[in-house]
Amino acid sequence: MARWQVMSVTELMDENGDIINERVGLGDELVEINGVHVSTMVVGEVIQRVSGAVDTLVRMTFRNNRESREYSVTARRHVPINAPRGSSAAAQQPVPNRYV
Repeated sequence: MARWQVMSVTELMDENGDIINERVGLGDELVEINGVHVSTMVVGEVIQRVSGAVDTLVRMTFRNNRESREYSVTARRHVPINAPRGSSAAAQQPVPNRYV
């Protein structure tokens, strides 16, 4: 089961255009994108689901394991998302502990 851990948060924007980087914690785990569980997805699938047309919204659910809680953030798509260095967006096998 792949785990998608937050390694950094940059320019995360809410529906109103406000930067909301502080709402997502480093080390938290990405659980769902728009209601779809990501635990078995490969890196290309995660990137495809998070990315989309500029000014559309994406809802992401995270798990904070330190506090044993889940939370959701709705973000406006406004910057390109690139695959992590050294990964292949076309990968066919789950890649554990990568970030989005």
